Formats: sequence, C-alpha cells, structure tokens
Amino acid sequence: MSTPSVDKKTMSRREYMKTYRKTSRLKEMWDVFVANRLAVLGLIIITIFVLLALFANVIADYDTVAIASNPVDRFQGPSWKHLLGTDEMGRDIFARIIHGARISLRIGVLSVLVGLVFSCIIGATAGYLGGVADDIIMRIIDIMACIPRIVMAIAIVAAFGSSEFNMIMALGIATIASMSRVVRSAVLSVRDTEYVEAAKAVGQNTPKIVFSHILVNCVAPIIVQSTLAIATNVMSVSSLSFLGMGIAAPAPEWGCMIATARGNMRQYPFLVIAPGMAIFLTSMAFNLVGDGLRDALDPKLKR
Repeated sequence: MSTPSVDKKTMSRREYMKTYRKTSRLKEMWDVFVANRLAVLGLIIITIFVLLALFANVIADYDTVAIASNPVDRFQGPSWKHLLGTDEMGRDIFARIIHGARISLRIGVLSVLVGLVFSCIIGATAGYLGGVADDIIMRIIDIMACIPRIVMAIAIVAAFGSSEFNMIMALGIATIASMSRVVRSAVLSVRDTEYVEAAKAVGQNTPKIVFSHILVNCVAPIIVQSTLAIATNVMSVSSLSFLGMGIAAPAPEWGCMIATARGNMRQYPFLVIAPGMAIFLTSMAFNLVGDGLRDALDPKLKR
C-alpha cells in the first residue's frame, strides 16, 4: 500500500504561515519596545558606548593618549583639544573613558554569560525535578542570596587575585543566586504544559526535554534578567576597582579613574564627573532597555 504523497503547495503554505506568524510576533515586540521612549533612549546610549569601545583605537591611540603621561598637559579643563580635560598625569580623559568602556562592558557582559550558564542548569534542574532536589538546591541558593553580591565578589577576588578573568568569574558566581530563581520560576510555569507531557510520552530524555522544550520557552524572563544583571555588574566592576580589588592602574577602568582622582576632586571636579557619568549612563541604559524588553517580551505584564 503506497503512502499518500505530501502536497508541495500545502507544505509551502504551511512554511509561509509559520514564517509569517514568527515575523508578525517579532514586529509586534519591536513595536512595543519602540513605543517605550526611555527604552529606545537606553538602546541609543548602549549603541554609542559599544561603538566608542569598538573604535577606541581609531578615535584615540591607547599607548600614546590613554595611558602615556604628559606632565605639560596635566589638569587641563575640557576644551576642543581635550573634550573632557586631562588628569593628574596629562592623560586625555575622553580617551581613557572610551578605552575603559571596553573593560567595563566586556567584564559586565561576560560575567553575566558565566552566571547565566550556571543559573540555567541550576534553576532548570530545581524547577523540573521538584521535590527534595528542589528544596536542597533552593536552600543553597538562599544561602548564597544572603551574601551581598559585592561582598561575595570581593571575597572571591581577594582569594584568587584581581585579574580580569577572576573578576568575570567572581561577578558571574555572584549573579547565580538571583538568576537561578528567575529561571526556576519560569521553568515551573511551563513544565506541566501539553508539549512537555508529549515529549515525555514519546520517550525523550530529561536533558533534551529541559533544554529543547522548556528553556526555549523561558527565554523572555531570562533575557530581561540578564540585561538588568549587566547593569549591576558594570557598577560592581567599578566598585571593585575603586576599592583597589579590581583592575589596577594605569588601566583606564572607570572605577579606578575615580579612585585615582579623588584626591584632586575638589579643585578639578571634572576628573570624577566624566567617569562617574559613564558609569551612570551605562547602568541606566541597560536598566531602561531591560524594562523595555520586559514590556515587549511578557504579554501578561503588558496587559
């Protein structure tokens, strides 16, 4: 008995409708995001900082402008030659800001990615298995959550050193507690749905069900939480450097710049205003984008 042939036109129509629905959903989310003017402002600010970081060497040479001292030009105020002035060693503050954006954004994003990997594994395991496994895992997470994020990061950096890699790992570990809770709650909301039960019925193993069917439908809250975590970690990087536990001088890290200039901030306030505004604008921008993504990706909250 021959099997019925599949109509190619029908298949093309199905693929077209699937693509159309996906495109319409993306367009709807984009329209909701664009309608939030503060979120658009945050996206513009992030784009500017990313572009400045990517083309920092084109705008200002690192070795000769950002870290090389020039005593003749020390403590100069903002001008056309030095847009944000110069510091106590004659280095251009604008050049140091844009080169410092590379450090802060790189550590902020990579630390969140590290925390996200562990958080997805921990949160998905706790939410999917439930029972005793959930209780044990979440009690450990509760203990981690009792320790302030910056204190945990300081402890890890103090134990293993203040290199950039150690800061990424320290901030990533400090992010696990909050992100694991978000992942767990998202998994709990979808683990009893029909498509998960169907995957169990056809005999798919647990890891495939979790990563192929559950986590892919928990992307929205995870993306929002990750965006907000980047803002927090950018401030944490600057805090650690300000306390002498992070990136050391003469690297142009924003927190390190403020720590170096605090002795002269009364006479030359622009020394701390520029890096302080960079920290503020970057953190605010990621928070605004996170709020906009939350409205666009979460239909229930939007209603």
